[in-house]
Amino acid sequence: MRTSATTLLALALLFTACDLGQNGDGTCPENLATCGNRCVDRFTDPNNCGQCGTQCPANQMCSLGQCVDACPQSETSCDRACVSLDRDDQNCGACGTVCTGDQHCGNNSCFSCPAGTNDCYNSQFRYWSCADLQIDNLNCGACNNRCATGQTCVQGTCR
Repeated sequence: MRTSATTLLALALLFTACDLGQNGDGTCPENLATCGNRCVDRFTDPNNCGQCGTQCPANQMCSLGQCVDACPQSETSCDRACVSLDRDDQNCGACGTVCTGDQHCGNNSCFSCPAGTNDCYNSQFRYWSCADLQIDNLNCGACNNRCATGQTCVQGTCR
């Protein structure tokens, strides 16, 4: 029985999937999507590539939501998922190196945001950052709330 529990855990981590509720409230983290009762990365999961249920053929991998024959030069194949080792929470610096708890991957290593900052996920460029929502022009008052050109973030408001 122990072997099958270990195998199930390995398979769960293999495709960057988690049970709903990882956030403690029944929702998926910002960088993952809900597919059925699972949180998955549709950019890299070969079983949910681009959208829930889209499986890449056995000889292909998933890169940026597309089934491809080979990963782009800037990505590494980790179990048929094309990932950026410098910022992938499930493959941080090397395939299978998982950032745990409130940690995220940046520059090939796991990090936690210091007190007084928020974890903000940039879905366009697919990276996490630590932001002070009171003064950060790219995350003013809320993550990914950018101040317009010429404005500055003051006490969480673009002015």
